[in-house]
Amino acid sequence: MTKDTAPLVITLDEVMADYDGKLSALLAEHTETPNILITWQVDIEVKDSGMQAFFVAVSVCFDSRQDDELRDIASQLCPDNKTAIFAFVPAYSYGRKDFGIFIAENQLGEILVNGLVNEVIEQAGVEQAVVKASKR
Repeated sequence: MTKDTAPLVITLDEVMADYDGKLSALLAEHTETPNILITWQVDIEVKDSGMQAFFVAVSVCFDSRQDDELRDIASQLCPDNKTAIFAFVPAYSYGRKDFGIFIAENQLGEILVNGLVNEVIEQAGVEQAVVKASKR
């Protein structure tokens, strides 16, 4: 559980390069588990729409007090030329019936959005980090 620590903002590229794709390795460096915002800027070819630019932000919250703050930070960080996708992982509720991944409403297709969010979750090892942190 955190104690009013500032959220940590990190790119997916940094998680991959500096922590070998393991968010749990980043968490091991912190005595207080911070809430984390992982961002990823990606340009992809979308069927029938051509090349599109996205800013994917996945917040992993170990403390519920910063849920809205992380969404605001993601909104501020999103470049004007990118389409924002925001997902929220309430790690503090891991193990309970209400645990899940929540994706903010958007005008994009479900398959596209789920695929981009899943890519961040997989590449950053979010699931393993949440499980490991729950055992602290």
